[in-house]
Amino acid sequence: MTLVVVAALCAALLCILIPTARLMPLRRQARGSSWSVRPEDLDLAVVAYLRGGAGRVADTAVTAMHADGRLTVSGGRVQVVEPVAHNAVERALLKHCGSDWSNTLRTLRTKLRQDDAMAPLDTTLVKLGLLLPPQLRRRWPRAVKVQLAGLIAGTALALAVLVQGDLWAWALVPLLAAVPALVIRHHCRPPAGIPYTDAGAALARSIGTDDPWSRKNAETHPAGEAGIVAVHGTGVLPGKDLRKAFEQAAQRGRNRRRSGSSSSSSSSSSSSSSSSLAVVGASCDGGTFCGGGDSGGSSDSGSSSDSGGSSCSSSCSSSSSCSSCGGGSSCSS
Repeated sequence: MTLVVVAALCAALLCILIPTARLMPLRRQARGSSWSVRPEDLDLAVVAYLRGGAGRVADTAVTAMHADGRLTVSGGRVQVVEPVAHNAVERALLKHCGSDWSNTLRTLRTKLRQDDAMAPLDTTLVKLGLLLPPQLRRRWPRAVKVQLAGLIAGTALALAVLVQGDLWAWALVPLLAAVPALVIRHHCRPPAGIPYTDAGAALARSIGTDDPWSRKNAETHPAGEAGIVAVHGTGVLPGKDLRKAFEQAAQRGRNRRRSGSSSSSSSSSSSSSSSSLAVVGASCDGGTFCGGGDSGGSSDSGSSSDSGGSSCSSSCSSSSSCSSCGGGSSCSS
């Protein structure tokens, strides 16, 4: 009987210690870049992606083309006036406007989020050490789940020995080991939204708070009207008509989800899943996207001045795609 109890205690201790030990090197990998990256060194689309994911990039592209007169937005519909693109995202926008150079704003935003043009933005930020590599995004949540299972199993075994009575004092060892394991779990949990590294989270915060990139005046912002959308979202747009158009597009997306008509978004998500699993917010349906940035506001475009946030929108079409809809880093150093 004693051998059985000893074996149970050893198993309990290993269930707690081994998964916990695996969390710490994963946390160290999330520190990110050791050199300074400035927002002016990045393309505006990359800045928008860092601050708010694929949805913010889509809104920034529409705003940039609207600001210089290359397209108009009226009645919830985008009409291209001058089919000239300055980057890959704008080329994707023109592609989704079709032969008549028009599309609804809601549809255009959804298609842009799922376009292959978003993947290089994610790759760029990963190479700069500002976002977690895709493999770490997958491994880290799994490791946390395994650690939780180990904590439950180890604690249950220790409590069983404690109640049984034989070698009850030794049962306190795995129970005491569970305390630092819980502390490590708290400090080494993965990001809850956009998969920032420490360096990426710091840069995203500084972009939203430090002058001149934090400015909300299009005339003084380094990147103009598109720049304030990239940093703060469409809620700070000075033009009431365009801001209202984004708000209505988001509302139509919400209404569409409430009606249960999600077949088109599911098919588009599955068709692009091979290229967009690593893209933040690529599969979020309708007028919403998974938030980023630092303020924790609403992720619906146009509904707040600084969209940000640490949680993924519940509108993601599947659990597999939603796992890539990142948010702010929650691990402390």
